[in-house]
Amino acid sequence: MTGCAASAIKDFRKDARTRLSTESANRAAVSYLLSFKPVSARPQRAVALETFHQDTTAKASLFKVGEYCILREEAVVRVPHDAKATDVAPLLCAGVTLFNSLRHHGVKPGETVVIQGVGGLGHLGIQYARKMGFRVVVLSRTSSKQADAKELGAHHFICSESADVATELNKLGGAKLIIITAPNSNVEQYTKCLQWQGKIIILACKLTPITYISIS
Repeated sequence: MTGCAASAIKDFRKDARTRLSTESANRAAVSYLLSFKPVSARPQRAVALETFHQDTTAKASLFKVGEYCILREEAVVRVPHDAKATDVAPLLCAGVTLFNSLRHHGVKPGETVVIQGVGGLGHLGIQYARKMGFRVVVLSRTSSKQADAKELGAHHFICSESADVATELNKLGGAKLIIITAPNSNVEQYTKCLQWQGKIIILACKLTPITYISIS
């Protein structure tokens, strides 16, 4: 939910109030979600994806047919000068979502990251995770996705229809980070294969309730 395929990429002048760069000009892209604040009762939790009411403030980018805009700093994504707008724009939805999910949770190169799903989100997550130096494990319900996953950079592939996910992941030493990119109501299985202080990020979920998570 933290992006939209907007092609609003423009040069802009450095201003004393911006901390984006010390260069005289930069190129920037804009994702869909411009800003949010967490619910006051849970100050350490970003809840932009929960209910939109008085306790939650979220602003969406709706100016994509416009030529100019004024943005908050957290809404801007730095773009290389030589990048084509047509290449960058499609990455501002799934790309920003997966990139931020991987870089903001303290995972170090060499540690195990699990990407569940090889779809619109997952195929980018696999590539980013590999380029960031993580050991990449891909989960999919169908074995036919194995070749694609390996080509995208996966070190290991587990078919959840023919193998027990927790057992197979624990054989690999468990996961430091698991990113769920396709709807799956059985989240509890992933808690059984997390390393110490490991994390699960749910980017896609079913409308039905998630199985209660019990950790023993």
